Amino acid sequence: WSAYTPKRSAVVAVIDTGADTSRSDLSGRLWVNSDEKPGNGVDDDGNGYVDDVNGWNFRDGSNVLYTAGQDAHGTHCCSTIAADCNDSGIAGICGASDSIKVMVLKAFDGVTNLGKTQDIVSAIKYAKANGASIVNLSLGLDTYKSELYQVMRDSGLLFVCAAGNNGSDADTTPTYPAAFDLDNVISVASV
Repeated sequence: WSAYTPKRSAVVAVIDTGADTSRSDLSGRLWVNSDEKPGNGVDDDGNGYVDDVNGWNFRDGSNVLYTAGQDAHGTHCCSTIAADCNDSGIAGICGASDSIKVMVLKAFDGVTNLGKTQDIVSAIKYAKANGASIVNLSLGLDTYKSELYQVMRDSGLLFVCAAGNNGSDADTTPTYPAAFDLDNVISVASV
């Protein structure tokens, strides 16, 4: 890590379950909507989302980004991307630098892991409108969704997508959006 010098800053939107933004490892690593005044109940920046300081909960239509006992997956994803390099975090997880900020966009229920395509699409549009350049989609759909394909294709964003954890052949059993034939998708499989 001491030899690594970041070349630029980046906002990574994590579209997943919610994330525990109070974790010490994410302190200073969260994207902040500087045009919002936290907790005043007003849409200060006029973007249609009230108090969206670190992101938005598209699943529930609120600024509540974390529900205890439900949103472990989103917390894990955010920590993998941006956790502080110290001894208090999740073992083996350490983010790159202070130049990476994570935008939390909840689109899935943390208990059932179910979500709506429209919530994912809305989250991608929000990420684009609020300065993200990378979107993490650690989710898998077994059905091609044209609306999702189109918003990803037209976004100008880079997508890092989960190809699945089951070892299936992506040519015969594709997992979307990782299987979309797009130049701005990096498909990642678990080992």
